Amino acid sequence: MFVTVYYTHKPGGLCKRLYLLCDALVESGQELTFFSLDPESHHLAERVTKHRIPFPLRARGGLIFWIFFTLWTPWYLAYALWGKHTRAFVFNPYYWLILVPSRALGGISHITTFFRSIGSRTYLARRAWLRMHISSALEQLAYRFSDAVVTQTKAMSDTLRGGGTTKHSHLHLLPNNASERIAEAKSRPNGPPYHCIIVGMFDEGKNLPIVINAFRFLAPELFQLKIVGDGPAVPSAKALVKNYELPHVTFAGWVSDTTAYFQSAHILIHPSFNEGMPNAVLEAFSHGLAVFTSSTPELVELVGDERLTFNPHQADNLLELLRLFAKSEDFRTKCSQISRNRRNLFNFNWAERARNTLLT
Repeated sequence: MFVTVYYTHKPGGLCKRLYLLCDALVESGQELTFFSLDPESHHLAERVTKHRIPFPLRARGGLIFWIFFTLWTPWYLAYALWGKHTRAFVFNPYYWLILVPSRALGGISHITTFFRSIGSRTYLARRAWLRMHISSALEQLAYRFSDAVVTQTKAMSDTLRGGGTTKHSHLHLLPNNASERIAEAKSRPNGPPYHCIIVGMFDEGKNLPIVINAFRFLAPELFQLKIVGDGPAVPSAKALVKNYELPHVTFAGWVSDTTAYFQSAHILIHPSFNEGMPNAVLEAFSHGLAVFTSSTPELVELVGDERLTFNPHQADNLLELLRLFAKSEDFRTKCSQISRNRRNLFNFNWAERARNTLLT
């Protein structure tokens, strides 16, 4: 029997992977209970037991919510799991912390923690000193005291080890997979203009301003940018575009199926300060797009070529890549070939591999 916990449904890659793993477990005959404030019935298989965590607040965000959730949920789960001796998996070190009382009191016998990303020290130091240290301490505690740890990249594993000084006896490497469908669009125009997209749920860490600043220096007849997604950083990004008067930067809003945008684009830009293995990059590989990402260790490892990355604090670095793409046909061909190669590398059944990792 397995249990997992996540506070509520959110669109995006984390919940997508979490639901895939839940479904894979029950399809293999395992019993699974999913604890949540808002159990998601639409995305989870019927055989997954959905357990609603009682909670007095309607809000699903903000400081008061997280304080109350952090104080209440661990003890409710310890009560609900008393005497179960079940196994658990979580997709964030924070949820490892939530399950610590259950582990200590015997309701849970084994916790596997999936690390989806590692806090960006540079970004967090600029934004919140205290948050950086809390995040770092929690990551190290979850790494040291989880019964098993799963990371997406070697760079993440190395960061958790602290440069190789601390080893975990049950450390597994499980990258995300690219889409199984081969979906390159034969009708994609050659350009110019070259169509760029950014896809995701956008908070400050997604770093939209650096891309918008770069497009101040690119002619509309050469490049177009479509920002596909939603999130708390979108209003300020729209204000920035309006202030700079950039008609070639537009917003699509939240789109449940982004296939059409990938099929019509030439380039995916992924400027995040902090990321593990984003589904948007893997989807771009599946569609044969050029992919330019920020130069975090995890993203450098993902794209496989540091020359396709840029300093997330320097718009000039991104500008150089885009201008080279427009100027050089050889570079455009190389970018597409790299994406095809990465697509082949990450073409596997992720849910099956994740399930097998838990069952070993």
